Amino acid sequence: WCATLWAMVHVATGGPSRWWLVAGLCAGLALTSKYTAALLWVGIGLWALATPDGRRRLRGPAPWIGALAGLAVFLPVVLWNAEHGWASFVKQGGRVADWRPERAAGFLAELIGGQIGLATPGVWVLCVAGVVAAFRRDIPAGRPLARLLLTLSVLPAAVFVQHAFGDRVQGNWPAIVYPAAIVAAAGLLSPRWTRLVRPSVGLGFVLSAIVLVHAATGFVPLPPKSDPAARQLAGWCRLASETEALRQRNDAAYVVAEEYALIAELAWTAPATMPIVGIEARLRPMALPAADMAGRTGILLRAEHRGEAIDPQTWASAEPLGFLDRGGNERYRAWRVVGRAAAVALPHRPFAECR
Repeated sequence: WCATLWAMVHVATGGPSRWWLVAGLCAGLALTSKYTAALLWVGIGLWALATPDGRRRLRGPAPWIGALAGLAVFLPVVLWNAEHGWASFVKQGGRVADWRPERAAGFLAELIGGQIGLATPGVWVLCVAGVVAAFRRDIPAGRPLARLLLTLSVLPAAVFVQHAFGDRVQGNWPAIVYPAAIVAAAGLLSPRWTRLVRPSVGLGFVLSAIVLVHAATGFVPLPPKSDPAARQLAGWCRLASETEALRQRNDAAYVVAEEYALIAELAWTAPATMPIVGIEARLRPMALPAADMAGRTGILLRAEHRGEAIDPQTWASAEPLGFLDRGGNERYRAWRVVGRAAAVALPHRPFAECR
């Protein structure tokens, strides 16, 4: 995304046509990495249509050659999807249908508050001020670079605000807003803004250093439920060993889970004696072996927040066995189940340091 912005700045400031090819290749790589880069393509298209110089350049071959080059980079992703039921397109496209306006206030507050914290308050204020200044000062002056920065910051920001009317916006998603917003912030030249730069950047470095040191060493003791690193990373070895003990006590042939993160962590941390089965839809397009669960007893593990509903089409019977936990982090319901059909068997990669 940043490399595409760099190339497009050359285009917007009158650079030679070859920069369109660089931008196209970089935008194709961005789209291959993450589908939200589609907003990058849309933003560049809007910029080209909204500026006289952009419309003039669209009459030449350079923008179209750049776009074709980017699409060629992305083509393997399209071909893989065509061979696998459009799996990743369907998964990501399904987010568009989310709509829960009654929860929008909470999601919006979480989005804005989270970004102020993640970007750090001073940097966030500078970014907002830079975008506002570009809109108020540079757009009336007809500066094409300002329009480019606005389309590549305001457009994705608007999409995330819209998404907050249906579901939570994960904290990392709006990262794509910041490259253009930070360039816009660099144009704030009045003393009241320049005085804020050094303390804002300094605070950002300090907070980032604290987070990194804590993640690496745990030097600030926090309760597990208040420690974001612990909530994600801690206790997996304990959960795997307790699940294996539960499996052996119940003479079960396998352990099965429905959430891809839980499945992957178990496959990484579980003892080699514990057969692991996944029934999450995102596993189906992968080249993994099948596991026959029909008529066989297993242990189903599911995060507590996912509820107690059992799919009768998947399980012939399900007997609750209580809860397991990851040392004060997430709790998991356990069932003794008898399966009806085949699922995906995961290969083991036991973690040598797991204890």
